Amino acid sequence: MCYKIKSFIARYKNHINLVKRYMLGEEYTKIESSSEVGTVVLYKQLVFDIGNLLTESRKRVSEVISNTMILTYWQIGRNIVEYEQKGKERAEYGSNLINRLSKDLTDLYGKGFNRNNLQYMRKLYILFPNCTTLSCNLTWSHFLFQAISY
Repeated sequence: MCYKIKSFIARYKNHINLVKRYMLGEEYTKIESSSEVGTVVLYKQLVFDIGNLLTESRKRVSEVISNTMILTYWQIGRNIVEYEQKGKERAEYGSNLINRLSKDLTDLYGKGFNRNNLQYMRKLYILFPNCTTLSCNLTWSHFLFQAISY
């Protein structure tokens, strides 16, 4: 799984714990301007409701990012396979394409395009030649496991 997604999940879990402590009154002081306990409870409920909206939205954003990454990796794999095969049934053996691509893509776009990752993207396309068979419920780690065991 991508480092950014792992970091997001870790922050998400920390946020959930923070909200629980807040709702139990363990971490924050009560509203100073309110003398009624009911107002404090309503305020905490407001904070909790807004937090739920943010949490659900962040979860959906994370899922969209994951699905977009998988589709992008599938398209990169398709481009590699189509370039390798040049319209033929099979690619030529021994081409240095993956190594060259790895170097050039890393130079242009940064990390994430090492030789292994490009081979996994290629295998993703080979394992799932029809992109509609890719499940939106699965993560890149799941597909990576499939590619490794292929």
